[in-house]
Amino acid sequence: QNKLVHSAITILKLNTDLRNSLCEFDIRIILSSILGIPLKYCEEILSSFDKTKELIPYEFADSDYTVKYENFLNLVEQLSVSNKKLSEQIIDIYDELFTFNDFEKSASLTFLLNKSEILKIFSARILTSANRT
Repeated sequence: QNKLVHSAITILKLNTDLRNSLCEFDIRIILSSILGIPLKYCEEILSSFDKTKELIPYEFADSDYTVKYENFLNLVEQLSVSNKKLSEQIIDIYDELFTFNDFEKSASLTFLLNKSEILKIFSARILTSANRT
């Protein structure tokens, strides 16, 4: 699965009961591939997430990593109170976290938005999960 799509779905899951289905590996992709933070500095975050399914505040020795991680946490928090459609939330995720040149960004955004079947699956899982509670 495409790392961009996987990361966007993971971020959306963080604000639902589906976060319980996430594992350390899902968060690793975001931290290393999307935020560019070496995994050797993420052990405490990953260990805590594996146990609690919550992302903890963390300050890295490198302030650039701290800023990237804090921006990620802020985005997750903003999405938790958002009333936007899933497609609009994906655009917010994309705009906030993914960095590309303009051509790559346009092509990647088109790719993400064309993944409507993923949004349908995710929506169905949210509804199924909500109906169980």
